[in-house]
Amino acid sequence: MKTNDLISNLSKNLKPVQPIASTPKNFVFISIFSLLSIFLYVYIKSSMLKYIHIPEFIYEDAIIVFNLLLTLFLLLKESTPGFLIKRKFYFIPIVLQIVWLFSLLMRFILQKDISKELEFVYHDCITDTVFMSLASILLIMVIVNRRIPFRKELISFWIFLVCSSASAVGVSILCPDERSSHLFIFHFLPVLGVSILGIFFGKYIIKDIK
Repeated sequence: MKTNDLISNLSKNLKPVQPIASTPKNFVFISIFSLLSIFLYVYIKSSMLKYIHIPEFIYEDAIIVFNLLLTLFLLLKESTPGFLIKRKFYFIPIVLQIVWLFSLLMRFILQKDISKELEFVYHDCITDTVFMSLASILLIMVIVNRRIPFRKELISFWIFLVCSSASAVGVSILCPDERSSHLFIFHFLPVLGVSILGIFFGKYIIKDIK
C-alpha cells in the first residue's frame, strides 16, 4: 500500500482539528465575560445598584485584580499546547495572595478594628463568593480543556483562584464592612478555600489527552 493511501485510510474517520483561539483573544473574552457576570450578580443583589459600597481601601482590591489578571494569563499560557512556563512563575499568584494577606494584617495591627453597626446587611460574603465564581469557572474550564493542559492540579488551582478573586472584588462592592478582621475571615479565606479546592478537583475537571 502506498504511503498516501495508508495515511488516507488511517485518517478518514478522524474528527477535524479546529485551531484554538490565541491567548490574547481568550484573555479578553474571559475578562469581559467575568466582568459582565459579576456586574449582573451585583446589580441584582444590590437591588439595581441601590446598595453598593465603594471600598475605602481600594489598594487591596487593586492587588486582587492584578493577581487575577496575571494568573489568568499564566493559566492560558501554561495550557497552550507545546508551551510550559518556567516553574519560578508558579509562585507569583501565591506571593500576591500573601501581599493581600499582609495588607490586611498591617491594617489590623496599625488601626483600631472595632466592630460597628452596619447600615444594611443584605449579603452573605461566603455564598456570594462561591455563586459569583460559578459562571466564570465553567467558561474557563471549557476553554482550557480545548487547549490540552498538562499540569492539571496547577491549572485547576489557577482557574479557581482567578474566579474567586474576581468574585472577591464583586463582594467588596456589595459588602460595606471594611474591618480587616471581617475581610480576612469572609473575603480572604473563601478565596483561599475555593482555590485549594481547585487542586483536588483538577483531575476531574481537566481532561486527559486521548
